[in-house]
Amino acid sequence: GITPVVFSAYDLNASGCRACCFCEKHYCCALHDLDDFMRAFEQSSFFVLASPVYNSSLPAPAKAVIDRFQRYYSARFSLGKKPPIEKPKRAMLILTSGSGGQTGFTCIEDMLINQFTVLNTTLEQRIFVPDTDAREPDESFFDAARKAGESFFRQEDLSV
Repeated sequence: GITPVVFSAYDLNASGCRACCFCEKHYCCALHDLDDFMRAFEQSSFFVLASPVYNSSLPAPAKAVIDRFQRYYSARFSLGKKPPIEKPKRAMLILTSGSGGQTGFTCIEDMLINQFTVLNTTLEQRIFVPDTDAREPDESFFDAARKAGESFFRQEDLSV
């Protein structure tokens, strides 16, 4: 019942936010490289962000996409559009890290929770896989990921 739309931050080749303040006066960005992505995001019911952790953050292409959500902060706080995205959505975060530490997971999770408060989005599921430089994820990881996905895409919510 769900038709996934997949975007790769690397393929989007998004420019970073330039702090030009265009979005403080218009409900859009002066740059148009992410128009299709933003339109899909606005219309979605579910949002899954899957990424490796690089230096306790997202890789630069993914971070550039997240930074461009600035247009919705401006819509809310400069243009008074509350909420700036009308359709609520549920989010899942899937992260892998070569190290065994949790810092990168926490940094990215905190950043997204902050972003999502303005984006009418709730972070409901988190899958963190540490220490991938030392070991391959075992079957228990895949079982946990499968259960998280089934819970996230509950059948009764597919009519949203």
